[in-house]
Amino acid sequence: MKAAAILVDTARGALVNEDFLFEALKNGHLAAAGLDVFATESHGLTQETLERSPVIARDNVARLENGLPLLHRVA
Repeated sequence: MKAAAILVDTARGALVNEDFLFEALKNGHLAAAGLDVFATESHGLTQETLERSPVIARDNVARLENGLPLLHRVA
């Protein structure tokens, strides 16, 4: 990917090598990554989580468009 790109993965966690992704984010090659999947998924999602996740994703897209910091950023 080009430097300063933003990776968004909503497909399958195994598509992204998480170690390489971490390094690319840490060294600044990628600007950001938005993931709603991981290589190893938790099996304990609650109904509240399922309802809240799309709302947070929508809010973060709006924040990204407006140059605001993302909510619930994991670094």
